[in-house]
Amino acid sequence: EFKRISVINNGFPSFTSIQNSIWALFRLQQKYSFIFNEVRLMKSFGMDDEVGQFAEYIYENMRKIIGYSIKSGNFKPEPYPGIYDNLIKTVWFICFNWINYDRITNESSLERLQKQIWSLLIINFTEKGINEFIHVFGEEYINNLGVKFVSLESYSFLK
Repeated sequence: EFKRISVINNGFPSFTSIQNSIWALFRLQQKYSFIFNEVRLMKSFGMDDEVGQFAEYIYENMRKIIGYSIKSGNFKPEPYPGIYDNLIKTVWFICFNWINYDRITNESSLERLQKQIWSLLIINFTEKGINEFIHVFGEEYINNLGVKFVSLESYSFLK
């Protein structure tokens, strides 16, 4: 099942290939939630090696997507060594553990997961990348990624 998930659609990295990959991981977790809920089950079924290989596959393809996005001017160059590798692993961690987040919050929708991931990635977009993202997903989507952050001035300790 893991091997059927492709991050890069038709060999071409794009915003939609990221969106499709998040969808595929989400569906996989729904189908096999009993395994994702319990890591010991994953180990007892001998799936930990397969999951590790799958994680490396995702990491490599995300590196390609980010590399392509930097070259095409949609993503900012890496400001410090290791930042994008950490970002890639954070995206994987969120996707892989999303089902456990649902058990705690009851917020586990595919749309919520996708918006969580985009919120991490968008801060690394160039102006061109943001414009391209809006072209693909729309102004309404980018303006509704989550709850607006409350200004720090509203906190009494800063006054």
